[in-house]
Amino acid sequence: MTNQTAELMLLARLRAEAKTVSINGTKTAYWIYPATTAKPLGQIVFVHGYRGNHHGLEAIAGAVDNYDLIIPDLPGFGDSDSLVARHSIANYAKWLVEFVNKIEFKHPIVLAHSFGTIVTAAAAASGLDASALILLNPVAAQADKNRAGITALQMWIVNTFLKFTGALPEKLGLALLRNPLPVLLLSAVMAKTKNRELRRFIHKQHWDNFSDFKDRRVAIEGYEASVSMTVTQFAKDIKQPTLLIAGRQDDVTPLPAQEKLATILSDCKIFVIEGLGHLTHYEVPAQTGDLVKEFLANLSK
Repeated sequence: MTNQTAELMLLARLRAEAKTVSINGTKTAYWIYPATTAKPLGQIVFVHGYRGNHHGLEAIAGAVDNYDLIIPDLPGFGDSDSLVARHSIANYAKWLVEFVNKIEFKHPIVLAHSFGTIVTAAAAASGLDASALILLNPVAAQADKNRAGITALQMWIVNTFLKFTGALPEKLGLALLRNPLPVLLLSAVMAKTKNRELRRFIHKQHWDNFSDFKDRRVAIEGYEASVSMTVTQFAKDIKQPTLLIAGRQDDVTPLPAQEKLATILSDCKIFVIEGLGHLTHYEVPAQTGDLVKEFLANLSK
């Protein structure tokens, strides 16, 4: 069976160009994916999720090939340097505002997934130079209030594990944080596809990229940031036209919270994909790309 996700990722990588930019004295690595069409329809900046890097969104980049795209590694992940300050939502938002101001794109669309949706929402509420937002699996409710997916016991286990690794000597704590077993368990829970080949591919992507953080501080502070705030908290201050793409079986944020978020945003469309969980970028990148292109085409009318 053909792995469409792998094919789209490869198409994106074949046109990728690596660059760096200094944001407040620290290096941000990013990749440009030029449109394959003679006249690009616009420009999009992608923002990946917690513990990931730019590779996670490359399948969508392969599907949206009629736009010029940029995908940075978030500070502290992939090839980007860590923030000097704490890796909080506020500081990530400041970084994103500055990054968009510095790159070649002017007034781009911003597309974000999971943790990246919180960062993008916080940035949009504080002056992000974006013409529209596309939020994939937005974190619309805090995990401890998520009765449909993540349980209180699971949250306690994660919090205890992080406190334990944070109290250990740096080398040992980092080794435990990068242990592949928790990553594979999380991957197995989040993947909803029945396609065995695609499931294996998703697990390998998480294995290869989900521990690509600079140090223990980044991993712990980033997690604390991811559970400290939600997109909903910033929704009233977001003025850009926004597309939400949600999965009916999302374990990270239950669908009712995402539907409520859509009613708070001033100019929002929501599309719910049946049989999908939190991995829009891996399980349905072609469908996601089509939804993105349709949304942006309607904006231009």
